[in-house]
Amino acid sequence: FPSHDSEPKPLWAIKFMNDDGSVDEKKLLEWMQEDFDHKRKIAEPRVRTYRECISLYKGVQYKSQETRAQDYRRDAGDRSLRAPKIVVNHCYEMVETKVSKRARIKPAIQVLPWNDEYHDKINAELVKEVLDAKSEEENFNDLMTKMERGALTCGEYYLSIMWNKDKEVS
Repeated sequence: FPSHDSEPKPLWAIKFMNDDGSVDEKKLLEWMQEDFDHKRKIAEPRVRTYRECISLYKGVQYKSQETRAQDYRRDAGDRSLRAPKIVVNHCYEMVETKVSKRARIKPAIQVLPWNDEYHDKINAELVKEVLDAKSEEENFNDLMTKMERGALTCGEYYLSIMWNKDKEVS
């Protein structure tokens, strides 16, 4: 990891207010740019690793890992121009095999009643049915499959659920 010696000060540790109570926008913009550059510098090795893993998953076997460049074949030597290298992509096969095995297992959501009353039991059953219907409507299984594929390819995958209070329930 890059060193954190040049880490910018946190936002609350810098005085952005002028004497007249207005915000010094130039100072704020400089801090934001410095903070963004620092975070990008820290993320570069991680993003490079992700790109290498995705290239292996796709079957790109050249040293440069870049097929869009004009001279990507130079890495394989002059011999490869006449006899191209045949690649059997075992990474892709292994990832897809694991993803298909894991996709068979559905997430088990259990809704428990608040107490032992009849109405709470009925409400728990109804909520369970609504959750199952909503997961079908939103293609939750496809989302989980994409998440598994990303996790197996890159080693980690982040899934965030965004709540939309304005979305109507059908």
